[in-house]
Amino acid sequence: MRFELPFLKELNRRNVVRVAILYLLFCWLILDPVHVIFHMLEVPTWANRLVIVLLALGFPGVLLFAWAYEITPEGVKPSAAVAHGQSITKQTGRRLDRAIIVVLALALAYFVSDKFWRSRPAAVPETVSEATRGAGAALKTGTTGRSIAVLPFLDLSEKKDQEYFADGMAEEIIDLLARIPHLMVIGRTSSFQFKGKNTDLREVGEALGAAYVLEGSVRRSQDRVRVSVQLIDARDGSHRWSESYDRPIGDVLKVQDDIAAGLVRTIQVQVGAADLPTRATVLNPEAYNLFLRGRAARDRLDIQGQEDAVGFYGQALKVDPTFVPAAVGLAFASISIFNYTRTESDASQARAAIDAALGLNPNLPEMHAAHAWLYLNHGLNWAAAEAEIKQGLRMDPENYFVQNEAGKFACALGRWDEAMRYFRAALSYDPFNPALVGNSASCLLRSGRFVEAEEQARHALAISPTDDPDWSILGRVLLARGELSAALDAFRRTTWRHNRLMGLTAVYYAMGRRAESDQAMRQLEAEAAAKDPYEVAEGRAYRGEFEEALKWLERARDQKNLDVVVTAVKGDPAFAQYTGDPRYRAWLGTMNLAD
Repeated sequence: MRFELPFLKELNRRNVVRVAILYLLFCWLILDPVHVIFHMLEVPTWANRLVIVLLALGFPGVLLFAWAYEITPEGVKPSAAVAHGQSITKQTGRRLDRAIIVVLALALAYFVSDKFWRSRPAAVPETVSEATRGAGAALKTGTTGRSIAVLPFLDLSEKKDQEYFADGMAEEIIDLLARIPHLMVIGRTSSFQFKGKNTDLREVGEALGAAYVLEGSVRRSQDRVRVSVQLIDARDGSHRWSESYDRPIGDVLKVQDDIAAGLVRTIQVQVGAADLPTRATVLNPEAYNLFLRGRAARDRLDIQGQEDAVGFYGQALKVDPTFVPAAVGLAFASISIFNYTRTESDASQARAAIDAALGLNPNLPEMHAAHAWLYLNHGLNWAAAEAEIKQGLRMDPENYFVQNEAGKFACALGRWDEAMRYFRAALSYDPFNPALVGNSASCLLRSGRFVEAEEQARHALAISPTDDPDWSILGRVLLARGELSAALDAFRRTTWRHNRLMGLTAVYYAMGRRAESDQAMRQLEAEAAAKDPYEVAEGRAYRGEFEEALKWLERARDQKNLDVVVTAVKGDPAFAQYTGDPRYRAWLGTMNLAD
């Protein structure tokens, strides 16, 4: 003790303790800005670690310097050379105290701004807020501690021409995480509602029902890619985990696997060895790039986009015939083309694409659901469709795509409660998917639950105001409720011309505006006969002309106008007054829809 106390006293006299405190505060203050700047300049990840190592090595050097040297009016001198009476260490200590206070204040200000200002840059966009506050939000389950939303990644490439690559990375991570048991992953459609919006991540998590939000960025340069990600706890806005990866483009799947593993460790999801599949560490860069271009084209949703996607996916499979994601994308794009054309050749191509994907990997629940859709829309094979849906649900009961198809199947058969259970389950994973919300609205309409159907239709339109099917659904709901002026406005807003003409035919007739109804009916018959005869049948039925309606129903069946028929006929309000008619029941029997 005789030695220790004088030693500590000397440390204090020479201001070594103050220098240590000031140095540590300075290091803490600069580390985060350095990380941000390095990230913006795309400095390799090892440089961040090098800064930390250098700062750590500098700590003992600074302490030794503070012990060995002293600041005097004449400059810096060795402490041993300064006479005791000439030392100004007390004045230096006071200056150091003031410096510590200033640096501490700066550190506190930075902490507050990072916690309460930078993490709350803006309110949730109006359309999302309305959707969240709408009754449709009730379909979502509450936030769980094992739930995550992956936001679209930013494209930080120099030319800003890699958006498709950044979006594709985020979508692939969503798909990968969705395979992990006990982890609820918000669907792509809902997460991508926040693309390009500087929204508070806490509000994003609340809106999506996710406890965690993952955001990231991608910078691609020739044959290398840099991916940076950070995980935020959406319940309090705190930073939980971050990492950067600088790899060859061929290692992109390994990067995705590493990100998934890091998330699982951080969120503490209990997984088995097989729950995090180890995929190929080397991927053909050309095949992957073509696959992502195909995915971007398919997101356009029009027929040209689907045809472009088929081309990109086909090229990717020529480069790598075993690339399963490209085979799955080709199948979905082929189905979409058949949905537009309704030709035998396109139906055959869609079926072949589905079979090819399952040939590469038989454990693809979404492909079994796609098979179910095709069985119904090309052949009305209800038994085969149900078997495929059950197979998909056995493989992955939490797959929202399969749940949606199961809901549509149950609704087509009039099993309303079962259908709504599936739709609610699907929406818990993808709450801002307007197609899912629209499907639930359509099912509620056909089950006679008009108030809930209107709420859901308006919820879907709050998410996507230009979504044409939902304007038509809203129009049908309002027509069924007798709100004719509002129904007319809704039908006028849809740009799907055949839906619009059918709605005008029905609403004008209900309003007593017979001449306008006749004109709309003539236009509908002339324009929709080839592709949408079921719409014509509905128009005739709303006008009370059942004989004519029945002819068009038979024509719809014979022309295989089945996408509309299968998903909309059971419980269709247009035919509500004819459900007891033997002729209508006989027609339902030919569609395998009789009770």
